Amino acid sequence: LQIAVAAVQLQRPVGDVEAGVGREALGHGAAHRRVGCVLVDRLRAFRQRGVHVLGSFVFGLPSDREDTFAATVDLAHRAGLTFAQFVLLTPFPGTLDFEKWAASPEQQGVEIDGVPVTQHWLIPNDRRPKLFSPHPTMPVEEIRARAQWAWDRFYSWSAVWERSNAVS
Repeated sequence: LQIAVAAVQLQRPVGDVEAGVGREALGHGAAHRRVGCVLVDRLRAFRQRGVHVLGSFVFGLPSDREDTFAATVDLAHRAGLTFAQFVLLTPFPGTLDFEKWAASPEQQGVEIDGVPVTQHWLIPNDRRPKLFSPHPTMPVEEIRARAQWAWDRFYSWSAVWERSNAVS
């Protein structure tokens, strides 16, 4: 990420800049907290250089716990993100997660409206499953509700108002 910040510094006068930063769910313990603090500092560096950042957070990873959702929103606020999206883990065709899921015995023979669930892109949107992989500690509906809570919290009127001084 240090290189990305330097690149932003160099490219900023040229125009739009896009950078991707990946990070698994906010973990537990001192090591994860230190990494989270470094990430916040690095993301703030983008904002200090006039670059608006969209954070994309995926919920539903096996390492997610009940407190992951609030910790993620807190990180997004502390980092000064302009925008954020909070989505559920969805294995896409061609990924290892999808292949593992599609090969699992639980998915064999499962159909919705006559379409195999392993070809979910052919299922009408209103009937399509939204989360495919079972989570070790939370039911799907809880993950979905907590992800919606994260969205609602980040985009609450008070939070938007607080961030509005960052938008020029």
